[in-house]
Amino acid sequence: SDRVNSNSDRVNSNSDRVNSNSDRVNSNSDRVNSNSDRVNSDSDRVNSIPVPPPELVIGIPANVLRRRPDIRSAERRLAAATARIGVAEADLYPQFTLPGSITYSATVPGNAGWTGSLGIAVRWNIFDAGAIRRNIEIQNAATEQALHQYESTVLSALEEVENALSAYVTGQNRRRSLLAATERARSAAELTEQSYRAGISDFQSVITAQQTLRSLEDDLALNEGAIASSYIQLYKALGGEWVVEKTEEE
Repeated sequence: SDRVNSNSDRVNSNSDRVNSNSDRVNSNSDRVNSNSDRVNSDSDRVNSIPVPPPELVIGIPANVLRRRPDIRSAERRLAAATARIGVAEADLYPQFTLPGSITYSATVPGNAGWTGSLGIAVRWNIFDAGAIRRNIEIQNAATEQALHQYESTVLSALEEVENALSAYVTGQNRRRSLLAATERARSAAELTEQSYRAGISDFQSVITAQQTLRSLEDDLALNEGAIASSYIQLYKALGGEWVVEKTEEE
């Protein structure tokens, strides 16, 4: 009877150990599910970030860039400086005017008619030719300066477009790599969890796989934020003209 009771106690003890291990497995399983929910939640946050189109058509840069306010302003300054040269050069030549007036008179019946006086006036600053030529030189220098400013503005605009476009393309290339790596990490995390449930691998392997997946998803979120930022910079660099998306037919 004592041996039977002893064996019974051993069975009960082993049963308690089995139940304890089962509780630990269930606890770890809950932790896996909890971590999985957190990963899915983070994934939803990543998917909520607006992703610009992968390919763009920006048209002819020279035409698009002319919409920029700084380039339009530089063009106007150059045009005004050029016009002032013409005004300054015109002072070298005589200016002709027709002073006088023409009136119609009908104060006396039967004696109505036109009356008036006309003449030709000539204005020529021939004795100011030296000052006029100096003014022309000044206006030429101002035009040259306006031209340099215009060229500098255009070059700066082109540099902004190239930098934004380069950052956008680089970001899209990295995004494709991160998407592929994230999918591989997600598959690996699922396989590791299945192996753990089957008793093939330990729980630490599950944690490591999930950490790898979460790290890649964080990188993907940062990358998509950088892409959106470069897309905005490209929009601004093109003078606020929205970039046309490339269609499948193209």
